[in-house]
Amino acid sequence: MKLFFYYPTSINAPANIGRELFRNIYAMRNKLRFEIAIIANHTDIKKLNLFYPDIAIYSIKSIKHELNENSILHIPTSPFVAPNERFILHSLALLKKTPLIINYHGDIRLETKYHLKNKEYKSSLSYLPSYALIPQLLKKSNQVIVNSDLMKNFLQKKYRTNSNVIPNALNELWFRENVIKICHNSEPFIFYHGRLSYEKGVDILIQAYAQCVKKFNIKVNLYIAGQGPQKKDLITLCKCLGLENKVFFLGFLKLDELKGYIQAAKALFYPSRYESFSLAILEALLVAQGPVFFSNKAGINDFVNREEINLFHIHPDVESIYSAMKQTLTGINSGEDLIIKQQKFAQNFTWEKIAPKYLDIYKKFG
Repeated sequence: MKLFFYYPTSINAPANIGRELFRNIYAMRNKLRFEIAIIANHTDIKKLNLFYPDIAIYSIKSIKHELNENSILHIPTSPFVAPNERFILHSLALLKKTPLIINYHGDIRLETKYHLKNKEYKSSLSYLPSYALIPQLLKKSNQVIVNSDLMKNFLQKKYRTNSNVIPNALNELWFRENVIKICHNSEPFIFYHGRLSYEKGVDILIQAYAQCVKKFNIKVNLYIAGQGPQKKDLITLCKCLGLENKVFFLGFLKLDELKGYIQAAKALFYPSRYESFSLAILEALLVAQGPVFFSNKAGINDFVNREEINLFHIHPDVESIYSAMKQTLTGINSGEDLIIKQQKFAQNFTWEKIAPKYLDIYKKFG
């Protein structure tokens, strides 16, 4: 038995998680009863050989001679029809009767809808083949892994597909004490970091903040870190609400600086309209020295409910965020106890704890 792992090289969150997952599986490979190998783009093979010199690395062209019924193929990013490497591998697995494991990080049909909301019309068109074929791609996979109960229930209801829940994990760099201290004339601020897109609900956050500014004349700014298709619309929204000198868009931040902003914020808000998990929320819970308010429509909420921890949930609407913001900004102290609870919860999501769950899945096949 041989495990073939598709090594993603894209610059996005699911691909980053896939690379981190493999690095940890590689470190634990002595716990498996079979070999592991990488499938990668031919342009990346030379570089990957430097990191993983003692395992076989195959290109998409060469792998077709290796896959068979006695091997396992794991694609750690969602299936996609372009055609691209993932679709080719998916098709090869079906042809060769190779057991196939896939991760499904977010629903392609929902993402198509959000791309349209974000005015990403070209990418919406590229999603159409996947939109049509995703039910079959899911059903033809031997094991589907999702990152929350939210996604598990969604797949069962929408596609009649069973799945296993394995959460995402934080990169080890988040646990190191490398932080750039942030000081903006000692003025307190609210913080958000993540993709600037419709599903993240940043527009709702800005509207709720505008209400607080208008009603309480607060001397607290709003800092927003990240990039995304909604950025121009969000800047326009701030101008319409007269917040040009109160809301600041920071763009992409390096890790040490990002940790500094999270640590220095008076409060942090993550008002997703829908999100299967969210590493940004976990990152905030781990580092923040103030309360972290996150949407009850984010999959991370499932794990909070499982452990019956009393953290701060919000509905992704202006009224709920306004109420939470008012509570924080008018001097009600959340207490040191909350910060400790937030950090302890986030510390459950390390690769040391999460990667072995994948080994258990692999062992079922061989």
